[in-house]
Amino acid sequence: MNDGVSASATPWEAGDAAARLIADLMPIAVAVAGPGADRLVAALSAAGAEAEVFAGGGESLADSLPAFDLTVLLAPAGEPAPALGATIAALASASDRLLFVPVSHEPTAAPDLGVWFELFADQGFQPVVDYDAGFLGAGAFLVDRNATAADSDLAEFAARVSVGGAPEESAVPPPPPPLTHAEADERIALREELAARTGELAASRAESNAWRARAMAAAGEADRLKRDMGAWDGLGRWIWAACGDPGRDTLAALRAAAGGSLGRRSWFARLRRRPGGPTKAERRLLEDAALIRKSRHFDAAWYIASHPDLAERGEDPVWHYVLRGAAAGAEPGPYFDSAPWRQRFPDRNPLAEAVRQGEGHPTIFQSG
Repeated sequence: MNDGVSASATPWEAGDAAARLIADLMPIAVAVAGPGADRLVAALSAAGAEAEVFAGGGESLADSLPAFDLTVLLAPAGEPAPALGATIAALASASDRLLFVPVSHEPTAAPDLGVWFELFADQGFQPVVDYDAGFLGAGAFLVDRNATAADSDLAEFAARVSVGGAPEESAVPPPPPPLTHAEADERIALREELAARTGELAASRAESNAWRARAMAAAGEADRLKRDMGAWDGLGRWIWAACGDPGRDTLAALRAAAGGSLGRRSWFARLRRRPGGPTKAERRLLEDAALIRKSRHFDAAWYIASHPDLAERGEDPVWHYVLRGAAAGAEPGPYFDSAPWRQRFPDRNPLAEAVRQGEGHPTIFQSG
């Protein structure tokens, strides 16, 4: 297939270059990207390597790549296209060694490698200055994540690589001899171990992503609970202020809560009683409120949840239950059954009568 790459730019088609590449670097698994990748992969496979064509680039692809012993980038030697940055990053995530091979320059051209050195350096790679990849063509060089080189060595290396090229045919060493049965078995075992390790790495990465997702969800839930706790803390303080203070059981509080619904005393009763003193009915209501306020069976939070308009109006739930709730059939809490007490005392507050009969288990009010 003609992909626009000249024959002079693909020395591996003769087979010797691919065999030498395997002999020098001993790659088991190789990924190749760029023009002419199919031909190089075919040559590497024929020489005994497990070679694959790399297609595409970007972070999403890099996360799904298996591990390779070597990755190869086939690209023009001139100014790199912006899209190659993502491909280099993806190849760099798949292997600690990467081989750069210019494939479309003229044999006599001197490629400018400085910009390529910078792209590989951005991914944490440095050229391997003591490895000569000139048999693959002028401008070919190897980079490694663990390599280190001084600036002077890099300058000399760039000059040497730029004017290099495929050596004379006589200088190319012969291909390595065929593998023995033991060597072939060992290579198969190594490939199987690599596949197993690659699977373990993928499983570990998936598990790590799952734990990261759980941690993010837990952090979000914690933030939500903090907000809810802040709201409930304010509601709890209001409930205590509204229900837990026995000092609220005053005649003035009763009359304010009743809003005039208790009626006025007769003129004769007003003459006989001190102005402002409680009536008999009011004394009963004050006693009921005091008993209910101490009873554990009056669950203020539960009662407010059953009557949310109380919180909106800032109304005391105890007085609401004493004056209106009990008469309307409301329960004071989730664990008290008013029915038998209504039957015995139809005109009285069921919870207050239960406490008077010693069956309401009065306790000191606890907010919460």
